[in-house]
Amino acid sequence: MSQPRRSVLAALLVYIAVVKAMPFLLSHFGLDITLEGTSYLWGLTPVFALGLFGVARFRSIGLGMALPMFAWFAGDLLIGAAMGMDWMFYPGWYMTYVAFAVLCLGGLLLRDRRGLPRVIGVAVGSSIAFFLVSNFGSWYWDLGTSYPRTFAGLLTCYAAGIPFYKMQVLSTLLFSGLLFSPVGEGFLMASEEGISEAGAAVPARN
Repeated sequence: MSQPRRSVLAALLVYIAVVKAMPFLLSHFGLDITLEGTSYLWGLTPVFALGLFGVARFRSIGLGMALPMFAWFAGDLLIGAAMGMDWMFYPGWYMTYVAFAVLCLGGLLLRDRRGLPRVIGVAVGSSIAFFLVSNFGSWYWDLGTSYPRTFAGLLTCYAAGIPFYKMQVLSTLLFSGLLFSPVGEGFLMASEEGISEAGAAVPARN
């Protein structure tokens, strides 16, 4: 396992937070943002792919999971600052993070083998898990929704989430393909040789 390049990773995390909050920030400053535009910008994000990649490639599994979740939370904080904290701490909001953690754990299946078919399969499967868990949380805990607490209501909730899921799974596939490619890994991850040389350059203290 390797360590990420800090500058590249930091830029990626900032990008994730800003992209998530951007429609709400623009709306706060008077720009007319439609729901369709919001869902598009929300979905077109590397955050889920980075969660898979971090768990699969970072030396610390916990760090690989925590960093993208922190960026996601930072985006929520920006949304709360722009629109009010009710937009962030809505009923069942924490289930989104539970679903995110479940998705990230899919990266465990990629720590030893990372061929393209396997990456695609894990990206799709993990996205499905996120969709099922997050929408279940929205249906069960958000009493303000129009979905009744019945099996039919749950199915209706899932159907309503499909437009958001389409962009999420497409962006997860796209960014997973980029991050797990030789170019993506070389850009984001520090080489083992570079880490060894950096360590060797520090003189030992007696």
